[in-house]
Amino acid sequence: MAAQTLIKQTEFEYQLDFPEAALLKVDDGQWVARGEILAAVDNATCHQVELTNIFSLDLGQKALDELMVKIGQKVKEGDVLASRTKGFSKRELLSPVEGEVTGYTEAGVLKIESGQHQEVMAPFEGKIKIEDKQKIKIVFPAQTIDGEWGVGQEFIGPLVYVQPNQEDVFCVEADVLGSVVVFSQPVTQAALFKMVSLGAGGVVLVGDADKIKASMINGKLRLGDSFSVLVITSDDHSKLDFLKDVGGRVGLLDPVKKQLVVAVTK
Repeated sequence: MAAQTLIKQTEFEYQLDFPEAALLKVDDGQWVARGEILAAVDNATCHQVELTNIFSLDLGQKALDELMVKIGQKVKEGDVLASRTKGFSKRELLSPVEGEVTGYTEAGVLKIESGQHQEVMAPFEGKIKIEDKQKIKIVFPAQTIDGEWGVGQEFIGPLVYVQPNQEDVFCVEADVLGSVVVFSQPVTQAALFKMVSLGAGGVVLVGDADKIKASMINGKLRLGDSFSVLVITSDDHSKLDFLKDVGGRVGLLDPVKKQLVVAVTK
């Protein structure tokens, strides 16, 4: 029996979880735009490389002169940091990590910083609700529609609606990179493969879930590995009319909860 599909108006709460080291950039109750910075996360680690491994006690300026890297230089794991030839013997000091050379001490220690300085952006426009330092919710007006079947992971992106007369694979020419593509009619396997190759994050399909699943299995489409799919039944026209109006808005495709959440633009 097909699941009942309802279009609901709601104040949707989307939760983001942060590590303990995150530095929040917003306040409780603040209104943020999509793409605004919510927090900064510092995952950087400082590695100390002992130059005495090849320079013995010849440190200070002499060791610094024989370095093959400069402060601020990017290095990869295995890059030569310093090299010294004595007689017929050559010794090299290799970088243990990928990162950036950030300093050198008189004690003969070369500092390399690895990791990332990450900024977390707001996926939706809305009001900030801070539960605690590690948990933020964005509250925004939305419309939700329930699906019958889904596969893949949660994906957020702009919605691209494909007109019925464009559903032939050769007619889909919209920029779908990083988007959720909404089809209102059955599509071919070739069209789904094209969406994957064009960089779409997922698709919303209208039709019979059992037939679509069978088609994906027979065609060896493992879209759920890196591509999300939500199937919505076509048992009434209100759902089709709703989908026609979602183009250009931001949506949350949640195959696990079998739901499409569409932000209401102002």
